[in-house]
Amino acid sequence: MKDKSLERKILSYQMVGSDKGDDRYHVLTNGLRKARKQYECIICYGPIEVGELHRAEVQAEDEGARKIMTFRACSECCAAMSVWPTNPDLIDARHSIGFRRSLDARKSVTPS
Repeated sequence: MKDKSLERKILSYQMVGSDKGDDRYHVLTNGLRKARKQYECIICYGPIEVGELHRAEVQAEDEGARKIMTFRACSECCAAMSVWPTNPDLIDARHSIGFRRSLDARKSVTPS
């Protein structure tokens, strides 16, 4: 990405975790990447296609099992992150899409 200020805005958005003292995890890497395979977006639960520029954040758990996890956000959610402080409605809408998709996925696997 050529616009470094836009990239900083995208990378500064907190994708997972909270500001409420949940500091069991720390960020190892956080950047924009080209997808080498298909992934799922952590925000909207949509696909991240091969070759798509997306955000990838790798976090490590400090205690216990010491898990390492990668969280990815699609290009549409990254665009919403880039305007988040001044226009939170866009990222809220992307989270709503993800919530609906997760409910739909649960309905499709729940026996009737």
